[in-house]
Amino acid sequence: MDRELPVRAAWARAWLTRTYRPLECETLAVCYSVSLVMLFIGIRQLVSMRGARRAIEQDASNRAVIFAASNKRLARATRTQFYITLVYLFHALAIWMVDAAIGIYAIKDDVVANPQSYDLRIWLELAINAVTMVALFSAVFILFPMMQMLGVGYLIAKFHRTNDTDGTLAAYVPAARIVTTQMSHLWMMLGFFVIAWWPVNESSFTRILVLEASLGSAMAWLHASSAFNFRADHLSAVEVQPLLGVKDGVRLYGKQVYALHLGNRGVDVLPQYESTAQGEHTLDEKTALL
Repeated sequence: MDRELPVRAAWARAWLTRTYRPLECETLAVCYSVSLVMLFIGIRQLVSMRGARRAIEQDASNRAVIFAASNKRLARATRTQFYITLVYLFHALAIWMVDAAIGIYAIKDDVVANPQSYDLRIWLELAINAVTMVALFSAVFILFPMMQMLGVGYLIAKFHRTNDTDGTLAAYVPAARIVTTQMSHLWMMLGFFVIAWWPVNESSFTRILVLEASLGSAMAWLHASSAFNFRADHLSAVEVQPLLGVKDGVRLYGKQVYALHLGNRGVDVLPQYESTAQGEHTLDEKTALL
C-alpha cells in the first residue's frame, strides 16, 4: 500500500521533519545539560581517585579501608549516572509518543476522507505488513543486545580462565558496575539522537533498525547496570562458571527479557544455585571493594 498520508497541521509536519523549533531547542538543552552533568561527575571522580591514591601512598597499611571508601563514592557516582541515563530514555519515549500520535491521526483523517480506498484487501495488507515489521524489529531489539551480552560473557570467561580469581562475580562487581552504566548511557544517548534528530520519513526503514538496535542495547545494559548498582550483594555470590556456555548465556538473557517486559517483579532473573553455608573469613582488599 503506497499512500501519501496528509499531515494537515504545520507544526506536525515540522515535527516529523525535525525542524520544529521548540523540539530543536528542547533536545539541544537536554543534550548539553546531560553532557555537562556527566562531565562534572567524571572530573569529580578523577579528583577523588587521585586523592585515594595519595592517601594509599602515605599510609599503605590502611589501603583496604581507603579502597572501600573510594568504592562507595564511585558506587554513588555510577548510581547518579544511571538515573541521568533515564533522562534520555524518558525524553525519547515522549518524542516517540508524539510521532505515533501524529501518525495515528493522519491515518484516521485519511480513512475518513477516503473510505472507499480502505477495503478488506487493504486492511489485510496492512495487517500482514504490520506483523512482519513488528517481528523484524523485535528480532533486532532482542538479538543485537544478546550478541553483546554473549560477547561480554565470553571475555569474562576468558579472563577468568587465564587469571587466578575465585569462582564468583565478586572480583568483577566494581568494574562491571562502571562498564554497564557507561555502556547503557552511550547506547541510550545514541537512541535519543536518532529519535530526536533523524527525520521520520528519511530512510525510515534504516532509521527504525538503528533505533531498535540502539534502544534494545541500551535497555539490556540498563538492566545489567541496575543489577550491579542495586543488587551487588546478590551478584557477588553468583558463580562465573555456569555462565560460560552459550546455552546458559541465552537462557539467562531470555529470563532477563521476560522479567523486564512480561514477568512480575518477584521473578529471580539470576541462575539458581544450591545454598551453601559460608564460614567467617577475614576482610581483605577484594572483599573491601564490594
